[in-house]
Amino acid sequence: MLIGKYANPELSAIYKRKDIHQGNHAPTASDWWANDPTLLRQGPSTRRPKGNGICKGTASAWCIAFLNQVPEATESQGYEGYYENYLRFQATMIKDFEGDIDSHLRAFNNLGIDTKVNVVKQIQIVDLHVNMIPTTGRWAAYISLCKHDIAIGGDNSTGRYYINEPNTGLLTYLTLINFLNDLNSYMRSFRIQRRVQIYTKVKFWIVKKK
Repeated sequence: MLIGKYANPELSAIYKRKDIHQGNHAPTASDWWANDPTLLRQGPSTRRPKGNGICKGTASAWCIAFLNQVPEATESQGYEGYYENYLRFQATMIKDFEGDIDSHLRAFNNLGIDTKVNVVKQIQIVDLHVNMIPTTGRWAAYISLCKHDIAIGGDNSTGRYYINEPNTGLLTYLTLINFLNDLNSYMRSFRIQRRVQIYTKVKFWIVKKK
């Protein structure tokens, strides 16, 4: 599946160390905390030797980090290390909350943790168009597509746009048209791969700082 055709290669962070951090999978027990039961549900098993996919958690964790302006969330040289040493652990715990970003944020609130972000709109779309994108500040979105989840975001002050594809890494764009072309092409290709109708709608949550 083609992803990142129009991304800026110098500013993107395609995973190069999946053999170490396993990419879109929960960490191994040797990397996890002792006496924590999360990996009993999300870690390696006979059915899933690499552990559960953690795309839901990665998408939500990245949206939160991006909107809170964590530098490593958008750094080409720093993102993979950030994912390897921090984000994948948070993503595994968020995946264990179950549901999508709206329920993930409620779970944080129930734990007394202020993520400082809110879902401002939930819609269903076929393709993303310019008039659907917030025009001020930073924005992010969580997309649920045929049982796979990704995150996107943009910064209207810098004119940079991002796709966080949990199997691939971080893709960075310097123009809105290139970002939209890649995202919409990716979503169409993914529908074909999953053998669903090409116009099947995806769930789309727009998230911003409180």
